[in-house]
Amino acid sequence: MSAKPTKPSVELVSDALGEFLKSPPAGTPAAVIEAFGMFRTQVGNPLSPQLFYEIVEQAPVAVSITDARADILYANPAFQRLTGYRLKDVLGKNESILSNKATPPEVYHELWYTITNKRSWSGTLVNRRKDGEAYLAELTISPVLDHAGNLTNFLGMHRDVSDEHRLQRESAHQMALIESVLDTAPVVVVLMDAEGQVLLDNQEYKKLLSDLKLGEPASLLLQALSEQAGLSLAQVRDGCQDFHNLEVRLDATGATGPRWYSCSGTWVAAPDVTASTYFDTAEGKPRNLLLLAHDTTQHRRETERARIQHLSATLAEQQRVSGMREALAAATYQIQKPLNLVNAAIGMISRTGGDNPLLPVLEQIGASAQQAFDSLNAALPEELPESRQTVNVNALLRELLDLATDALLAGGWW
Repeated sequence: MSAKPTKPSVELVSDALGEFLKSPPAGTPAAVIEAFGMFRTQVGNPLSPQLFYEIVEQAPVAVSITDARADILYANPAFQRLTGYRLKDVLGKNESILSNKATPPEVYHELWYTITNKRSWSGTLVNRRKDGEAYLAELTISPVLDHAGNLTNFLGMHRDVSDEHRLQRESAHQMALIESVLDTAPVVVVLMDAEGQVLLDNQEYKKLLSDLKLGEPASLLLQALSEQAGLSLAQVRDGCQDFHNLEVRLDATGATGPRWYSCSGTWVAAPDVTASTYFDTAEGKPRNLLLLAHDTTQHRRETERARIQHLSATLAEQQRVSGMREALAAATYQIQKPLNLVNAAIGMISRTGGDNPLLPVLEQIGASAQQAFDSLNAALPEELPESRQTVNVNALLRELLDLATDALLAGGWW
């Protein structure tokens, strides 16, 4: 350990910073040079060493000056408040008194290699206060060279950035959690700005992008909402109107076939981060659209399959009824002819008068035939009514092909 400095602190601080400012080492942050330059001169006139010393003493940043071996020669009050060490505790002690084992050795190796080669070093170390508490130090160390270019001192400045680090880590963790939740959600989630540019998406959206191969899914969904659901994006944006469960169809390429999505949208406020709004606590205008799209393809296909099956069953029933009517109509026609002959014979015998033994027999035959004829007519099934409804011609053609494919193939039409 070196002996305590013999120079008064006022001269030590003034001389060290003066030499530093004469020729700042390579890599010295411009903000450091500017700050000490403002302290050193006032309207082009050098400050007195005493005033310069007082300024450094009252600086809010921890400042320390060491010799070439990093033994502390001076530390300002901010240094003492930050580290918990009083000035008498650190004078003559090496700066390593602040080191913490949490800092990797290679960081110290880089630090020492840089400053011993007369260049400034800036970085972050895990330091330790007097009470043993660890803190994160954002540190700048600059070599101080004499007139001959020899290394005489080190000028160190650091501040506690533990809270900033904690907030940054917490923010990153929160973002990771949000992304994890979004990526595991079984729905397409995408956040877009007013121009339709994607700001945030999840894995389901990326899968859709890969599957469609038609362009940006967000644009396709908005276009489908406009064309198929009649949604005017400009109107709902201007009125900040949300929409819910609007089903649209997207025609994917390849063998996947069409896909259906139930879409809902919510407008999200986008804060104004310009400097002029620093004191404005009001929320920004809703300018971003959070679009959720639930894949209903499987449900829609099952529904369509059930409807096709119902149509097939209805068609089969109509064909069965039609066949029965034709068969019964043919049977009644076959009965009608002899029944007419029998009735004609009964009429002729009745007009001749007399007691003809054939008349009772013919009347009995006619009555039986009429009863059979009436029974057949009563057994004719009613024609099934045809319901009328508005249909999509393209959908109707697809359903017709689905229904008639087997018959067309069997008939050699394909």
